[in-house]
Amino acid sequence: MGILIVSEPYTDLAIGGADITAGADPDNHNAFTIFQAKRIMPIVNRVLHIAIQVFVLPQHQRRVRLGKPAVTGIIPPVTHEIQTLARVHHTQAALESQGIGQAARRAQRLAERQILIAIADLPGGIGDLIHVAGRVAGIKGAHSGAVAALGLGIAPRSPALSFRIKVDADGSIRDIMISPSVVKVTRLSYEKADELLRQGELALVALSGIAEARRRRRIANGAVEISFPETSVRVEGESISFLPVPETRSGEMVREMMLLAGEASGRWAKERSLPFLYSSQEAPSIPQEALSGMELPAPLSVQYIRRKGMRASIVGTESLAHRGLGMSFYSQVTSPLRRYQDLLTHYQIRLSLQSERGIAAGPLPEEELGRRCLVASQAAAQTRQAERDSRMHWTIVYLSRNPCWQGEASVLDIRDREAWILVKEFGLETGLRCRESLSPDETISIKVVMAKIPYLASNFEMI
Repeated sequence: MGILIVSEPYTDLAIGGADITAGADPDNHNAFTIFQAKRIMPIVNRVLHIAIQVFVLPQHQRRVRLGKPAVTGIIPPVTHEIQTLARVHHTQAALESQGIGQAARRAQRLAERQILIAIADLPGGIGDLIHVAGRVAGIKGAHSGAVAALGLGIAPRSPALSFRIKVDADGSIRDIMISPSVVKVTRLSYEKADELLRQGELALVALSGIAEARRRRRIANGAVEISFPETSVRVEGESISFLPVPETRSGEMVREMMLLAGEASGRWAKERSLPFLYSSQEAPSIPQEALSGMELPAPLSVQYIRRKGMRASIVGTESLAHRGLGMSFYSQVTSPLRRYQDLLTHYQIRLSLQSERGIAAGPLPEEELGRRCLVASQAAAQTRQAERDSRMHWTIVYLSRNPCWQGEASVLDIRDREAWILVKEFGLETGLRCRESLSPDETISIKVVMAKIPYLASNFEMI
C-alpha cells in the first residue's frame, strides 16, 4: 500500500497510494491513496509530484524487475505494504480502498521495514529535451503539457524515480536503493486518512510512528520547528476567497517522508562521489528561550522569533549540513516538474545509474552542474517574488472591494510604537501603529483604512 503526493497546475500537494510494477500484475494489488489539492495564485504554476510507499520487510524476499529500464533488486512482496499519506490542502477527493482490514498483517514485523518513495520522472528523450532547454533558458520546470502527460496519477501508469529506503527504529537511514519505476495511483482525502488514523488503522499508526521518530531525530540534531497558520487564495472570475489550510497529522507524516527522500538522495550521491546539488543552511541566530520545548506547540510570537532568526538556505554542489532541518545531507528531489533544480538532480541520478550499467557516458561534471544551478537559482528567486506579489495583489484587490472590512489579528512582535501583526483571514503580516500598550500573542480587532492596488499597499487601525 502506498501513498502518492500529486499536484497539478495551480495546486500545492496531494496524497495518494501507488502500486509499484514489480514482477506481477499491479492490478492484483490493493490500493489505498490520498489526494487533495490547494488552489494558489494564478501567476505561479506550482507542481509537486511524489509518491510514497512503506513496506514491511517479510521473512522471505524475492528478486524482481523494477520499472523501465528494468533493474534487479531485492524488495518485499507488494502485499506486505504499509499505507502512507501526504500533505493536502483543499477539495477533490476519491477513495478506492480494498483489503484495509488486512492492515494488521501489513503492519507486522516493523523492525525490518522499508519505505519506497516514488517521484514523478521525465524519462528518456523528454528529460533530455527539457534538460537542454533549461541549459539555454534557465527554465524552472516542465511545460504544462509534460505535466499532464507525466504527473503521477494522471495516466493509468506513471513513470517515476523510486527511492527504496530502509530505516531503523530511531529514524536513521540504514540502506538506500534508487531505481526507475512505474506507479499506479488511486486517491483518498486527508480527512479520510486522519479518520482512519483516529480509528487506529494499524498501518497508518505504524507510519505515524516512523514519521515521529524521524522528527525527533531531526530535532535532536538541531532542527527548528516553525508552524504558522496558512491561508490559500482562490480566484474564480470576479470572486476572491481566502481558505484556511487545516493542519493534519497526515500532512505532517508526508512532510517527514519528503524530507527523508531529500536526505536519502544526498547520502546516496555522496557515497558515490556523484556531482550533485545540495541545499544547506547555517545555524540560526535565535534566543535560547525561543528554542526550548521544540517538540511542543509554541505561541505564534515564538514561532515568529524562530523564523526571524533563520539564515537563508543555499543551493550548490558542496555537501554542507542543513541546520534548520537538522540534517547532515539534504537535496531537493521531490518536484522535478516544478523546479529545474530538482530536475537536475533526477538527471544526475539517471545518468549515474545508466553509467553503472554501461549505457551512458556519465553524469554532468561538478563545474557544469554548478553553472546550471546558478542560472536556475536566479529564476527561482524571480518565481518566488512573483508568487508573493500575486498573493499580495489579490489581497489588496479584495480589501479595495470591501472598504468596510473589519476582523481580528494576532500580535507577533512589538516595535517601538508599532506592532507587527498577523491577519489570519488573509495570511497577511503587516505593521500597525498603536497608541496603547500591546503584548505578543494578544488578539486585537482591526479595520482597513487604505488599500492601494498599484502600490500593493494597505493600512489598518485598531477599533
